Amino acid sequence: MTAMAVNVGSSSVKTSLFVGLSRIDINLNFFGLRRQKLSISCNGVKESCDCLTPTMADAANLVADTLALKVIEQDLADVGIVGHRVKFVGVGPRVQLFDEVIMDSLQTNSFFSSRHNEFCLTVFGAIKQRFPNAVQLAVRDFSVEYNPATNYDSIPFSLPQIAKYSMIPLGYHGLALAAAMRFYQKHISDLASKTVLFLQIGSGVSVTKCQDGKVETNTMKFAACDGPRMHNRSGDIPPGAILRALKSGLALGRLSDFLNLESGIYGLANADPEASLSVEEILTTSKYCKAKKAYMSFLTRCALSAVDPSGPLDGIVFSGGLGWKHPFICDEIATKLVPTTGPIDWQPEENNAQVSKVGDTNLLRLDIDEQLEIFALVTEYQQTEQIVPAITTNQLGVLQAGTLFGQLVRSPPCEESKVPFILLMSHDSIDWLNAERSDVSGIILTGSLPTLSLRIKTAYLSKPIICSMQDVPTAMIGRDIFVETANGPVKLLEY
Repeated sequence: MTAMAVNVGSSSVKTSLFVGLSRIDINLNFFGLRRQKLSISCNGVKESCDCLTPTMADAANLVADTLALKVIEQDLADVGIVGHRVKFVGVGPRVQLFDEVIMDSLQTNSFFSSRHNEFCLTVFGAIKQRFPNAVQLAVRDFSVEYNPATNYDSIPFSLPQIAKYSMIPLGYHGLALAAAMRFYQKHISDLASKTVLFLQIGSGVSVTKCQDGKVETNTMKFAACDGPRMHNRSGDIPPGAILRALKSGLALGRLSDFLNLESGIYGLANADPEASLSVEEILTTSKYCKAKKAYMSFLTRCALSAVDPSGPLDGIVFSGGLGWKHPFICDEIATKLVPTTGPIDWQPEENNAQVSKVGDTNLLRLDIDEQLEIFALVTEYQQTEQIVPAITTNQLGVLQAGTLFGQLVRSPPCEESKVPFILLMSHDSIDWLNAERSDVSGIILTGSLPTLSLRIKTAYLSKPIICSMQDVPTAMIGRDIFVETANGPVKLLEY
């Protein structure tokens, strides 16, 4: 079975197909500018081209069509499960079904996002249309676990007001943060009894302080525009400035776009956020030196305010596209947090990382792969929730992964030694079959039939092999197949 990770940002769509140890990446960048770039990485071959996708639907359809084409070109197993990174969908589990509740929440909370939610919904629709038999999962990107005992400590309003107006600070960039924390723990130092600052610097920017391996603060508390200045987001500004804008004629319905799409470093540079000018050009061109200085100054102040000036700072970790591509951003912030007499000497580390050290403070620059985080969480959820593909029939008559969560249930219960049929879903189940299962009287194949059947012992090939829906009724007499839905278990077949 092929798994897919989908990561929709405010200006990009990153997707990955995972099949065993193989991976295909298809990304669309610079959405919102006049021209976009589509990049494909497949079997070590990288290619890219400029494209024009003026609307979210155009961008979503281009990515989804390219994914579907690659699945056919590479003769991949059917896409059985898709994990979508989601933001601003309220409190809930890290991973859950991408159902109507999630869709409604994304739509309702789009006011807080910088294109994230609407773009995510559009891409979700395009992916679901091309891969209708795949299980669609939502992977929340929060960084701060919801705890009603502590989440409200710093909010200067009464609890009834907080509850009435949903002022729940969760923090975001949780997937990037989790990857960065794991890398630090493995390659740099144990996070226990340590104070480490994590700065995610990309289209969105956030500063997270971790104490003893746990998130203590995150600057992107309520909405995409919270925290430092960003590409086209305001960052923290005095509430009085918002009140003045509203009083001076800014329509309430435009407030979200005003803060999330029409400000940030583009505002500092007096530039059109939807023109062809990129943030990299603003940060590296002398014409915009004042905008760069203001952007960097505010980001540095946010980082300084997150740490105790009299306490230890054991590590500083930089991640995100801008932080990785432009070391000067990391250098400028790091030298303000831990003063040094000379330039920072970055040394290459494995897995797209660079390390350095100033005094007792470890410095780390990472090219974070959030796709792997999504894939790992989806895989863990699949195993924990006992997700298996439902049985459907494609045009070739071969059983393939379906849209439902299904599990084989004995009805009536029988001893394991008397199992009449086994549902083959993975190589693990084949290993189980090949061990000591002489009592198995038939086999149901799902996923990639040729790949799975090659590993079955010859002795079993003389027994019934179910590979079409028409064969199931005869073979499954006395057995039920249940599928797990939002409303509980539903019997798919009953005999």
